[in-house]
Amino acid sequence: MGTRVGGAELPDAQITVGVLGPVTALRAGVPIDLGGPRQRALLAALAVAYPHSVSADQLLADVWNDVLEPTVNALHFAVSKLRRHLDPQRNRGQGGPVVRSGSHYALRITELDSARFDALIRTAHEVRATETPTAPDDAAALLNEALGLWRGEPFQDVAHLACVAPERTRLDGLYRDASSALVDIDLARGRTREALHAAESLVERYPLDERAWELLALSMYRSGRQADALAAIRRVRQILMDELGVDPGAAIQELEQRILTHEVAPLPPDEPAPPVLPACRTRLIGRTADLATVSDLLDSHALVTLFGPGGVGKTRLALEVARSHRTGENAWFVDLAGVAEGSSITAPVAQALGLPGVGTVEELAALIGGRGMFLILDNCEHLVVAVAHLVAVLLERCRRVRMLATSRELLDVDSEVGYEIRPLELASAVELFADRAVRFDPGWSPATADSTSVHRICEDLDGLPLALELAAAQLCVLSESQIADGLADRFTMLNAGPRFAGARQRRLIDTVDWSYRMLDAPSSWALRAISVFAGSFDIHGVAAVLGVDDPIRVVDTVRVLVRRSLLSVVPDTTPRRYVMLQTIKHFAAQQRTPDEEMRVVAAYRNRVFRRAVALTAELRGPGARDAVSELAADRAEHRAVLAAALESGDPHYVLELSGALYWFWYRKANVSEGLGFLSAAIDGVEQHPIAPKPEHLGRALLGMALLTDLTGDSETAQRHSDRAREVLLDSGDAADIAYADSLRAYYRTVCGDHDGAVDIVQRSLIDARRLGVDWIEASLLMVMGIAQRSSGDMEAAATLRKSVEVGRRCGYQWVPICSLWALAKIAADSRDHEEGLALAREILPILEFDSEVTGWIVTMHTAAAALAQAGRTADAARVLGAVRVHAERVGVQIDLLDPYSAEEDAAMTAASRTGNFDAYCDEGATMTREEVGALLTTSRFGMRC
Repeated sequence: MGTRVGGAELPDAQITVGVLGPVTALRAGVPIDLGGPRQRALLAALAVAYPHSVSADQLLADVWNDVLEPTVNALHFAVSKLRRHLDPQRNRGQGGPVVRSGSHYALRITELDSARFDALIRTAHEVRATETPTAPDDAAALLNEALGLWRGEPFQDVAHLACVAPERTRLDGLYRDASSALVDIDLARGRTREALHAAESLVERYPLDERAWELLALSMYRSGRQADALAAIRRVRQILMDELGVDPGAAIQELEQRILTHEVAPLPPDEPAPPVLPACRTRLIGRTADLATVSDLLDSHALVTLFGPGGVGKTRLALEVARSHRTGENAWFVDLAGVAEGSSITAPVAQALGLPGVGTVEELAALIGGRGMFLILDNCEHLVVAVAHLVAVLLERCRRVRMLATSRELLDVDSEVGYEIRPLELASAVELFADRAVRFDPGWSPATADSTSVHRICEDLDGLPLALELAAAQLCVLSESQIADGLADRFTMLNAGPRFAGARQRRLIDTVDWSYRMLDAPSSWALRAISVFAGSFDIHGVAAVLGVDDPIRVVDTVRVLVRRSLLSVVPDTTPRRYVMLQTIKHFAAQQRTPDEEMRVVAAYRNRVFRRAVALTAELRGPGARDAVSELAADRAEHRAVLAAALESGDPHYVLELSGALYWFWYRKANVSEGLGFLSAAIDGVEQHPIAPKPEHLGRALLGMALLTDLTGDSETAQRHSDRAREVLLDSGDAADIAYADSLRAYYRTVCGDHDGAVDIVQRSLIDARRLGVDWIEASLLMVMGIAQRSSGDMEAAATLRKSVEVGRRCGYQWVPICSLWALAKIAADSRDHEEGLALAREILPILEFDSEVTGWIVTMHTAAAALAQAGRTADAARVLGAVRVHAERVGVQIDLLDPYSAEEDAAMTAASRTGNFDAYCDEGATMTREEVGALLTTSRFGMRC
């Protein structure tokens, strides 16, 4: 059902199809008689697949499910009738609303109401996330338009068809989410009457949905009906107990308490993260008066903005204020420098506060509520509008929040008090220069220094602290007089600079320019070139972008840049990695000529690609641990080149690189990132005039299969793996084909076709052994063992042990992880919890050695069931709680990825009925991987209840 039909111009007749209710069709706004039930069912099946095509075999199975052996002629006849009903003016052989490509059929219509419904809701959520003043109204309009398309239950008159069931469920979920979002927006806008009416409808339609009841109670309370709100909470408590035997979740219980105490906004799920201020390694010089004044202002004003030129020391002063004068109040620091212009700032602010998942400023304000909090918003100048909106909402709704902002311009909101931070007075500037000089040249002393030149430097740099620090950094290679002489011409030009130059270019950037101009030609070229890196990099990366074969030849250049503070060494890295400040990076990139830009970007893309390919080749051998570590350090580069290649219209590069990275993404459970790049690459090459190489497309499809499986969608994963093998057959790469077979076999056994899985493995093992590729043989044996276990074959354990042996022999640790896990499942089947836990302990060191994420989640999920079988209810709950949090964090659907067997499920169900199970789960949700491992390795039976 995934093949697109080409040449999709619109049909001559404007035909729209509706499925949000009974299946209908309109031609130019006039209802169409669809004929008999078979044509209606056929149209429904085609609508489910829209805009993709569906095979004739699938249509026969879906639409003629009441016929023992339907014929293709029946399908052809029904399609012909449907075409005549939809477009009677269509001549035979012309294109129309139902098109055929080979053995596939597809709708080619003007509009499908469910597709419009989906698009409107998606757009509404995107608009809401922009946080503009009109976002709530605009999002509400879109949601109302979407909900207005709903004419009843989706596919109402063909609900008996199995093929429409998943789509009905999906559309119903969208309807519920859109309705809930609309109630939430109406509450935020103060439209309690509309919110209450919609919430009542939600509860009537979804009586077991706790979120719907929460919105209803909140709407009632804000309508002045406190007693009714509390009665609604009592009602949902009774319904949940009667229907499910459970109490309401924490959100409902917390809302009840807030209503009782007349606090409208709900409490956050957790307390904000403990405040941690960045460490300051240098003395604050010349700011005693400023420190006292700003502290006094904060005592009487909720918002103080420190403004002034770049490099004047606003951030340093703000941190000192927080440490010295706000010790009795929690202080959080939010650095907005890395947030792109035009981006939402709610997420980074909420993340800094330990409140992830917050979508709007209004939600953030509700979560903060009446808490006392001191918030530092740093580097706001490029986000003034967004920051102004955020602080305005917080000032209005959070009466105990005080904020200190740093910016190059005022936020210009009510209640703001601006305080200008001026450059240092000359005496303080000299003191600061002397303090920093000793750091860069330990032998430097004010007593022996050229004091006249030092004064010249401080005056010429206007007492800007960052500029003084950059000047002092040159003492490792220049004298004071040389530095002073070098500044003269530069700052004459700076003082006479154009009025239209931006604030960033008038002071701080020119200071960087001065530092840049003092470099010799090789060093300046190196700075321009290595500024292409998105994150940190090593000496080999420097050599690559400079076009130098031997990294040793660039060591002196790197040393110069590090000594001049244009590069920093990342602490505790082996091999050493370096990072460039963003301001310097942007400046250096601007200095590249067009020819240099082409050379640098090409060398950079080539470096990232070749390094990724080389490292990923090590992932299935003894060097996997180091390869994973280095690939993780390069994540910023992967994202940068992949995003740039997509933007520049080069999907082939994205396909090849993402096809190399997929196994790394899978092992680290980077589900969303991996699927995003892989799917974009595949879509891109399929629309590109140049066909992709089979091996590149095949590997990308293997990645799609693996990462899709982590979402719990094994059927789609199977389709990706099947297609991967078909594509790889054209490449002639026997190893890739054999590995594709291992995935095809695995997904078949997950989907219930155990015999088919064993058959695939048996045939592919011959090729793998002929090739002598041990890791593929180990993978195939692992899959066979899993299939044998699923079918009750007593040889399963022996097969899995053999796979462990082969995997360890070639250093491919993933197979021992999976096979030992499968052996633990066999132990669970026979209720041998001691063996299951012993196997989990055997896997743990492998998981930690390779920093494995996916394998850890699955193994600990199984270990939780083994603990439950052992009667260790508390430990089972703790491990389960930890697993769920870790899985949710990376987007892994663990209950679908590792479904419990009947024996495991029975043990976990019995454990969950104990009184403190949920409390222990909550305790586990706070545990680290190390703590979970310690629980498994140090505890013995009977030690815990």
